[in-house]
Amino acid sequence: MAAPVVLYLAPAAATPIEVDGFVQWDVYENGTALVRTIAAFDFSGMALTEVVWDGAAFSQKYARLATRTAVVDGTYGNGHRYRVRRDPLWPDAPALRVWAVNTAGLEVNHTSAPWPLIAPAVPAYPDAVPVFPAASGPGPTESDAVAHDETYFLTLFERIMAPGWLAPLKENEAQGSGYELLRAFARVGARMSTAFANLETGAQEIFAAGPSKALGVVEFSRPDATAGAVRVLAGTLVATSKGGRTYRTLTDAVFGGSDVGPVGVAAEAIDYGWQYNVKGRVITPSAITLPGEIDTIVSMRQADAAGVADFIDATFTVAQILDFAGGAAPMLDGLGEDRGVYRGPGESDETYRHRILSLPDTVSPGAFRRFLDGVFDYYELTYDFVETWQRDYQTCFDYPSDQVGTPTYLAGPLPANLVADKDLFVYDWPLLGALSVPISNRWLDSVEMRGAVIIGVPNLPALSDVGMAYDDTAVTVADRTTQVGQVLGSRGTGAFDVPYQLPEYLGLQGGYDGFDLQKQGFYLSLLANLNAIKAAGVAVLLELRGE
Repeated sequence: MAAPVVLYLAPAAATPIEVDGFVQWDVYENGTALVRTIAAFDFSGMALTEVVWDGAAFSQKYARLATRTAVVDGTYGNGHRYRVRRDPLWPDAPALRVWAVNTAGLEVNHTSAPWPLIAPAVPAYPDAVPVFPAASGPGPTESDAVAHDETYFLTLFERIMAPGWLAPLKENEAQGSGYELLRAFARVGARMSTAFANLETGAQEIFAAGPSKALGVVEFSRPDATAGAVRVLAGTLVATSKGGRTYRTLTDAVFGGSDVGPVGVAAEAIDYGWQYNVKGRVITPSAITLPGEIDTIVSMRQADAAGVADFIDATFTVAQILDFAGGAAPMLDGLGEDRGVYRGPGESDETYRHRILSLPDTVSPGAFRRFLDGVFDYYELTYDFVETWQRDYQTCFDYPSDQVGTPTYLAGPLPANLVADKDLFVYDWPLLGALSVPISNRWLDSVEMRGAVIIGVPNLPALSDVGMAYDDTAVTVADRTTQVGQVLGSRGTGAFDVPYQLPEYLGLQGGYDGFDLQKQGFYLSLLANLNAIKAAGVAVLLELRGE
C-alpha cells in the first residue's frame, strides 16, 4: 500500500501564468481507493488561503470555471483531474495545497511552489495628458479643502471661551486640570476636519487621487536572548488591537545571538485607506506615554541566522513609535467607475483623470475615425471608411448603364472611375487582388442606406491561433511567430506534426476546426465599440476587406 499521489500537468509549478490563466493537477489513488481530497490555494503576498475543493464541491470563487474529471494512469491507477481558475482573476501568485487520504489511512499533504503572475500589458493612451491649473489649497492634490489640526481648534477655544476660566486649566494641564478634555475635543475636531477635506477633495475629479497604502516603521523586541540568533522575516503581519487594522513588514528584522532589540523594520498596510494612517507613540503634556496603535503580532515568520525558515522564539513583541502615513482611499477610481470609465493596469492618476474628464467622443464621422485611427495605428494597419453617399459605395440599382433606353444611359464609354462590373451583385467585399478596393454592389435596406457606415477591416495575421495545416514545416518559435504592428502573435502547430507531449517551444497545438480567439475577439470588440459611438438610427457594418 502507498499514499496517494499528486501530479502536475500544465503549467508546471513556478511557471508564470496570466492573471486569468488556468492551472490543473491530478490526484491518483496509487493502489488504494481515495476517501477524500481537499485542495486550497495559498496567496502568500496577501496572507490568505482559499479552499478550492472541499471534498464535495468547488468553493464559490472557483465553481463557475472549474472542472473535475475522472482520469486513469497506468502506474498510479484511478484519480481525478482538476482544472481551475479563480473568478474573475488571480489576485496574487497562487501556491497549491492538496491533502488526500485513502481507505488504508495513508495520506499525502502536498504544497507546490507558487505560479507567478504575468503583469498585464499597460494599454496605450494616445491622447496628450493636460496639465490642470493648481488651486490655492495645500496637499498633493492642491484642492481648496483645508484640514484643520488640533492647534486650530485649541486656538478656537481660546477665542470663544472666557480667558479667566480657560487660562488656569491650560497652565495646570500637567496636574490634570481638565484641559486634557478640551485637547481631546480638539483632536476629534481635527479628525472630522480631515475627513471632510478628504471627502471634498475626493468628490472632484480634477483633485481626487487613486489608492495608496500607509507606510511606516514598527519595532520588534524580546525580553531576553535565550533563543539566540533569529530573523523575523518580511511578510510578518502586525495589527492594531483597537480596530484590527493589519500591516505587513517589508524587510527582515535581524537579531544576533545576544540582541533583544528593539529592531525597526519598514511595514505597509495590507489595504488602501486613510484609516491605516495610525498614530505612533504620544507623550501628553501631563507626562503620560500613550503607546502607538500597532501593538499586536498576528502572524510571525522566522528563520535562523542562515536564513532557513524555522520558528525559534515566541517571545517577540511589536511596538510603533512614529506615525504611519500615506494611506488613501481610491476616490478617483470610484468617480471613474461611476461613469463607466475604469483604470487600466498600471495607468497613472494623471492619465486616468484625463480620461474621466474627457467628454465622450461619439456620433460624428470624426469620432469614428479617431477611434479607428487609435486602434489601427497601434497595429500599423489601415482600414476603409465608406459612407453610403460616397462614390465608393454603389449598389446594382444606381450603376450607370451603357444600354440605350435605360434611365441611366450615358451614351458612350463609362467614365474611368466606374471600374466595377455592373452585372455583378455581391454581399462580400470584392477580392480583386488589391490591398484596398472600393466596395460596390452592396445591398442595404431602405433604412440602412440612409445612414450607414461601412468599415473595411484587414485580415489580421495570427494572434493566438489554434488552427492547423497539414505537414506544417514550422518547428521553431521564429517560424510560428507573427507580428502585427507592435503586437506579436503565434500560429498553432498541426496535431499531426508534433509528438503527443507537445514541447514548450511549439506553443499552442492546433486542430481541424481551430480558430484564432484573440483575432475574433478583436473584431467583436471593434464592432461593439463602433456601435457604442454611433448615433441612433445609424448602422455600422464591418466588412472583412478582400486581400
